Amino acid sequence: MSFRNLLALCLLLTTLASAQEKYRPQFHFTPPKNWMNDPNGLVYFDGEYHLFYQHNPFGIRWGHMSWGHAVSKDLVKWEHLPIALPELENLMAFSGSVVIDKTNSAGFGKDAMVALYTGYRPRDGWQAQFLAYSTDRGRTWERYGTDPVLDIGSTDFRDPKVFRYGQEWRMVLALPTQRKVSFYSSTNLKDWTWLSDFGPQGAVGGAWECPDLFSLQVENWEGEERWVLQVDIDRRSRAGGSGGQYFLGRFDGTRFVLDQESPQLPAPAGVRVGDSWETTGNVRFSDGVVESGDPGQGSAITSEFELSQPWLNFRLKGGRHPEKLGLKLLVDDEAVLETTGYNADNFDWLSWDVAPWQGKKARLEFYDESTELWSRLAVKDVLLSEQKAPDSVDQARWVDFGPDF
Repeated sequence: MSFRNLLALCLLLTTLASAQEKYRPQFHFTPPKNWMNDPNGLVYFDGEYHLFYQHNPFGIRWGHMSWGHAVSKDLVKWEHLPIALPELENLMAFSGSVVIDKTNSAGFGKDAMVALYTGYRPRDGWQAQFLAYSTDRGRTWERYGTDPVLDIGSTDFRDPKVFRYGQEWRMVLALPTQRKVSFYSSTNLKDWTWLSDFGPQGAVGGAWECPDLFSLQVENWEGEERWVLQVDIDRRSRAGGSGGQYFLGRFDGTRFVLDQESPQLPAPAGVRVGDSWETTGNVRFSDGVVESGDPGQGSAITSEFELSQPWLNFRLKGGRHPEKLGLKLLVDDEAVLETTGYNADNFDWLSWDVAPWQGKKARLEFYDESTELWSRLAVKDVLLSEQKAPDSVDQARWVDFGPDF
């Protein structure tokens, strides 16, 4: 029996054994063993769905990042293949994407599978984009030289998503700490030219990662399309953990432009309060806005006012740090309502139902006790009103929760 046939038999037996394991998920993909995270290089070719994934072949925790690999004909039953891109001596294989080079633009052969991925050097954090290719349906992979195909000398430059645009290629990359996405062009997948950046926009509390850009046909509007720019957020998303947001707009091959800025919703009618704050520490009040720095601690409190209306509306932006950063409503010197930020850098209307305390005296207390990153907060336009303020309209919509999902 040839080595290739023996390897195929071993992989088949491993797959069958995995399916019989107690507690092994049957409709969610899992590696034979050890750690996995981001799915990478999802592509359909020659009757097979290919799934690559971030994988530690040596343990159950993050580390030694390599590209695991599996194929399926139905997206349910998976055949595990050997590691596609193992960690090199001093270079991990971070996330990326795979394309089918139907025109042989890179010179590796017609219909070669080409992977663009981020190489990460642990000793100094350096990140750059590397290329590998396969000419045997993804069974074996060759790295294209030892140098990156795209390097800007950065420690935050990762997760390339590559797609065909006309007769050329486009690459979308994350600049995580800048909360930006970069766009590049190429004719051969090897030489890349910077086109433009997008961001910061929407939620910027956490690092931006794993961007994607694709077009969709507008329903019931023949010939009209919109481009969707999706960005994942590593921690400090709107709900406090990781998350995903997307932007709708137009892409002309060079720039992504939002359809329009979010409309500024009118303030509800009401009685303005909170025009006077007594501040301490790093909290300041100016031009109707009370805010803290980042980092910086302090507090502020309003003079006493009567809850003369059933709703207290205000606009707030900033980081999400419950019990360390927020705004309280004090009645009889006790906190009855409280909120923190939502890891967004645009002001959102929030509303408190204060009907249970209507007619009583109250004060607002602003506090910042956080020493973490993205710990600033700002509040303005505090109004007592007969009705709740309208919901804010985000420039970004949410992928994984809420009415946009």
